[in-house]
Amino acid sequence: MLNTASGLIEYYTKYEDRIKSFYETLAEDERCAANRELFKSMAEGNEKHKKEVLRAYYEVITDAIEACYIRPLDETKYEVDTEITPDMTYEDLIKKAVEVEEKSRDFCAEAYRCTSGLLADVSVAFRRVSKSKAKRVDELKEILSKVGK
Repeated sequence: MLNTASGLIEYYTKYEDRIKSFYETLAEDERCAANRELFKSMAEGNEKHKKEVLRAYYEVITDAIEACYIRPLDETKYEVDTEITPDMTYEDLIKKAVEVEEKSRDFCAEAYRCTSGLLADVSVAFRRVSKSKAKRVDELKEILSKVGK
């Protein structure tokens, strides 16, 4: 359970790094060659998201805020499975990307709710990232709708 600002930021940093690595792997996977540039862009986007939240956090951080309690966030609800196996089809990979992005979007939306009122700049950054991830979900679902057609 995440209940301090510093714990949330530490978890989020590792979370985005794991998702970035997932997209980098998809970009290199031959099964995803048709969308290689999209996945490279998404990996770069994860790095930008992380930097945006960290920048907002470090701009407002003080010792009092770093240790302050936020509304508890159960990070286990947003765990993502980024394992890619050789037996997965292109469709399986896109479905997994949708699932990863949806959970990531939901995590950021919940982080926004947990930090609003206390860490305004940080909560705004989480809200922006959540909206960006919602657009990425739509992009991935559009790709998924064309698979097999």
